[in-house]
Amino acid sequence: MRLVHVKREYNQAADYLTSKTLSLGASWQTEDPEELKHLVQVSKIHEKLMKPLVIMDEDTQDVSPQEDLPVETPNGIRPGPEYAPLSTAARIMVAVTRSRTQEQSEQGETMGPLEYQAERWRRIKAHQECDDQLMEIKKFLKGDLDNLSRGQIRRISKQAELYALDVRDVLYRLSRSTKDRPRDMSDELRLVVPESLRPDLLHYAHEDFQGVHQGITRTHVKLRSEFYWPDMYADVEAFVKECVDCASGKGRPPNPGPSPGNIEPRYPFEVVSMDFVTHLPRSERGNTFLLLFPDTFSGYV
Repeated sequence: MRLVHVKREYNQAADYLTSKTLSLGASWQTEDPEELKHLVQVSKIHEKLMKPLVIMDEDTQDVSPQEDLPVETPNGIRPGPEYAPLSTAARIMVAVTRSRTQEQSEQGETMGPLEYQAERWRRIKAHQECDDQLMEIKKFLKGDLDNLSRGQIRRISKQAELYALDVRDVLYRLSRSTKDRPRDMSDELRLVVPESLRPDLLHYAHEDFQGVHQGITRTHVKLRSEFYWPDMYADVEAFVKECVDCASGKGRPPNPGPSPGNIEPRYPFEVVSMDFVTHLPRSERGNTFLLLFPDTFSGYV
C-alpha cells in the first residue's frame, strides 16, 4: 500500500463536495442522478494513480504522455478562456451560488468537466450582471455609454481605473497600495461580489468551521484577500456584532453588578450564602429542585 497526494485539479469531485458542505454549514446527501454522473466524470484520481498512456509520434519518434495532448470537450470544442480553472475566490463564490439556487440542466444531457467549469464561470458572471451598480461599471469598461447618464459616467469614471474585466467578462477589483504592501508590488485581482451574495460570504468568512468565529479584523482580512465590495469593513463589523454566538461566548457581561469584595465572617451564621440546583432526578418525596443555605464561617449547609 502506498499513499498518493492527489492535487486539487485531479480531485475536483472532493473539492466540489467540500465547498458545498462549507457553504451550507450542514450535512447533505447527493441523490440527483445528474449530479452523481458529474461527480464521476470530474474525478481524475485514477489518472493520478495510473501511469499515463504513452504514444509514439511517427515523425519524430518522440515519446509523449497522452495527458499532454490537446484537450477537447465531448462536443469537440477546443477549450477557451471560459473553461479555465477557477481561482480560490471563484470556487468559494460558486459554492455560495450553488447553495442559493439549484442548477438547471437539460434532461438526458450530462456536462463534462470542461462544460461544468464553464458553467461555474457563467454563474458568477450572471450574478454580477444582476447587480445594477456592477452592471454600470461593466458597461463603462466596455465603452457602452449610450445607456448611462452623464451623472453615472462622471461617477464611474472616478473609480473605473480600479476595476478590470477578464476575458470571461468577470469583474475584478485591483488592490491599492497599502502600508503593508509595497507600491512596486504587482496588482492583485479581487473578485467583485454582488450585493445578493455578500451575506453568504460574510457567513463563510466568520461562521464556517475553519473561521471559528474570528473577530472583526481577522474576518475582514480573510475576505479582502480574495473579494471586494464597497464598505466591506462596515458590513463585517455589523455582522460580527450581531453574531449571537460571539455575544454570548466572548467578553464580559454588558452590565456587571457591583462586587461586595471578599467578606470574612467572624463567627458562625454571620454570613450565609444561598445556591440552588434545578432539574434533578425526582426524589422519593417528588422533589426535583434543591435550595442550599451554606454558612460561610463553618461550611455548615
